[in-house]
Amino acid sequence: MSTPWNLTNPPTDVDVAAALRAFPVVADSLRATEHLPNRIVPFHHVCGFNQLFPCLSPLGLRLLQLDRFHRGVTRELALAEAPDMPPELVDAEASNLVIAGLAHLKDGQLRSHSDIARYIPMALPMFEDDASSINTNRLATACRRMGIKPGLTKAERAEALQQALRDPDAVAHSLSTAGPEARRMFERIVELTTVDRYGFADTDEPAGYVPLDRLVREESRDYWAASRDLVTAFSGRSVSTPVGELIERALISTSHGWGDQLWLYLDVAHTQGLSLGPALVPPPVIDGSPVHETPTAPTRVVAQLGDVVAYLGDHPVEGKKSGDRRAPVSTWRSAAKATAIPKELGVLLGGLAADLGLIYARALPARGRGRKVERPVQWLANPRRLAAFGQLDVGTRWLSIVDHWLGGGRDEDAYANSVKRSVTMSVLASLPDGEAIAVDDFVAFATRRHLALSDVNELKGQLVAAASLGLIGDPEVPGLTAAGRAAIVGADAVNQLLGGGARTFLVQPDHSVMAPPDLAPDVAATLMRYADLESEGGASVWRLSARRLAQAAPTTSPEEVQAFLSEGSSVPIPDAVLRFVGDAMGSVSPVTVTEVGCVITAADPVVITDAARHKTAKLTVVAPGVATSPLAASRVRDVLATKGIVLASSVANATVTVLHPPGSAHGAADDPEGGTLPLPVSDAAAGWVVDQPDPKAKLPAPKPIGYDKALVETITMAAARGTHR
Repeated sequence: MSTPWNLTNPPTDVDVAAALRAFPVVADSLRATEHLPNRIVPFHHVCGFNQLFPCLSPLGLRLLQLDRFHRGVTRELALAEAPDMPPELVDAEASNLVIAGLAHLKDGQLRSHSDIARYIPMALPMFEDDASSINTNRLATACRRMGIKPGLTKAERAEALQQALRDPDAVAHSLSTAGPEARRMFERIVELTTVDRYGFADTDEPAGYVPLDRLVREESRDYWAASRDLVTAFSGRSVSTPVGELIERALISTSHGWGDQLWLYLDVAHTQGLSLGPALVPPPVIDGSPVHETPTAPTRVVAQLGDVVAYLGDHPVEGKKSGDRRAPVSTWRSAAKATAIPKELGVLLGGLAADLGLIYARALPARGRGRKVERPVQWLANPRRLAAFGQLDVGTRWLSIVDHWLGGGRDEDAYANSVKRSVTMSVLASLPDGEAIAVDDFVAFATRRHLALSDVNELKGQLVAAASLGLIGDPEVPGLTAAGRAAIVGADAVNQLLGGGARTFLVQPDHSVMAPPDLAPDVAATLMRYADLESEGGASVWRLSARRLAQAAPTTSPEEVQAFLSEGSSVPIPDAVLRFVGDAMGSVSPVTVTEVGCVITAADPVVITDAARHKTAKLTVVAPGVATSPLAASRVRDVLATKGIVLASSVANATVTVLHPPGSAHGAADDPEGGTLPLPVSDAAAGWVVDQPDPKAKLPAPKPIGYDKALVETITMAAARGTHR
């Protein structure tokens, strides 16, 4: 009698929490709804298989693969398949699958849910996948080669052949009657067949294939004969090559869509000692170290995002000529350089600003004709959305940034990115509070937790981004910071963590500013306008920057900066520092340099004033009835024409004709809160499929990271009521 599975029924809150940790995308989806579910549903009813399967651990996937292969998994079979795994870990993975609704227990065996059985990825194709496409006469021939009596119907022959292909003696009998070249080729195919992948991969390349040119010289006559047999594999025609002979005996499979390549059936591979997948290795036992805390990181990230958006507000940029509504990466790099932000962080924050709707793309007039028509877009800041974003607490703004990063973005890889980032955060959240581990240990730990994290380089890239956002302290020793832990609870916890704090610092003669780790966010945000953050840890070290002081000069006087430093410093400020501030800000000349591309005049000054209201023309009124623009005259004419204003062809003595009343909403969307907002570019206008937030829509409230206590309690109670469907 087999040993029963050691699963808690009904599951406890600990079991449910473990299942949600294993499938964090489910927690994300459930929490996004207004009301928590009143019953536990199969997780694949909440998320698609394309999100669930990457969340599986290699062991969890192997349990599902065992069921698909053996049509039932006993505990003994599972332990034999994973001899190096602790039995309690095998039971825990089975429990996760049952709670998730991906499997259930029947007669002491673990069975896959009927809805997903056919979708379970396998390292190699199984005979049953091809049986329906093989000619019935070919099935009968293969049965006779196996030494078994074929049935009368195609279904009987397929079933008998499948059982024989899993019998080492039957396979050996079939090979004994084959030619010597076929036997040598079979041995070579077994040698070349690998099962070092989990059956899940981001590539469409089939797993475990063997190219024909590795078996037969491509330039030989035998190659073309074998290639012919691959093409006619399931047609019922006679075969004449060693490859064809193996196909006739149903020992190998082939595909016509991938060129000249073939597969060893998984049924046959199992008789040759090949496993269903790569070796299963338990997660390593690792020793942690204290997390490198970065208390100013949330405030810093919010300020840096503001710098990037402000740069784009001052430097509107035209998008790609293809109509792609993503701002060119060079734009974000320029913004990063201008604001002293690391290049890659600037690119990251620029994309997140677009996702948040703080900037958006507006359609420009089409250029060209016919097939050469261009539908350009212009990226610009959204003042209304920016104002709403600026009214939020610092913690809420930071969590909104993190939330959109976890969402994966808005490109074609968004779903895959969201899954990978969710499971990465799930692994980080499973570490003890305040504990970090070396990156190599983390990689070994994470890749055994989730299939989605099998790409080591990609995983390390996710850690770098998480560190840039302040979720972890050091990508080389990853571990959730206090802010990262608070993000699991929600915005209130983040704001509570960031709220209050010290309001004093120490200004030193070398222009450095020493601040405590719990510096109040508003003080840190103000200090960040005038100084660069050099290091943080037990205390943060800032250094007054001539560049930042000069950037602040147009809106802030030197006296205001000196007053801020004097009031905040715990010791009197050295005179040299005060002079440095005055010199840095006083060196900024109030002179504005403007490039003039054309001059526009009109007899009626009111007409020029009305035309200057259209910002895209970049008109500057320099005198009554006279305006200048850095744009070329032809460009100004095109822009104003879209607003109903037509310029004469003469540039020096341009006349202006107004075709519609000033102030009419031509090419603008009414803003219920007053003013107008330019319409966002549409898919039809831009020729791009990626959506962007509505510039008039309200900012969504950020969601916590991972699952929370309420969600665990709800699912636990539903499971106790037996309402799992």
